[in-house]
Amino acid sequence: MVEKSAAPLYKSRIKRLSAYAKGIIMFTRCYDRDGFSVSKLLNLNYNGIRIGDLVSSTTLRLNPEVGGSIRRGKIALLGMIIEAMGISDYVRENFKKLNSDEYMALRAF
Repeated sequence: MVEKSAAPLYKSRIKRLSAYAKGIIMFTRCYDRDGFSVSKLLNLNYNGIRIGDLVSSTTLRLNPEVGGSIRRGKIALLGMIIEAMGISDYVRENFKKLNSDEYMALRAF
């Protein structure tokens, strides 16, 4: 069983700003010459983890006002991408000594 750490998600303002910058870069990868691409969003990867589909479904679930359209929830989506990246970084930094089963369970998050 993995215990929760009491450490904050971001340890400094610089790390928080860095996370926002990385999140914006990841978000812009969802665009191509024709505009926003849902298929690019669904295939987003961060630290070897496919976060696009998880971020999309969570955004739609937490924001019913977008009516099931991810295109209408882009601002919420950006925030969710940043949060997912922050959680991934947090797990990498704070849970370095996991056995393989625990790591795979966290990675599937």
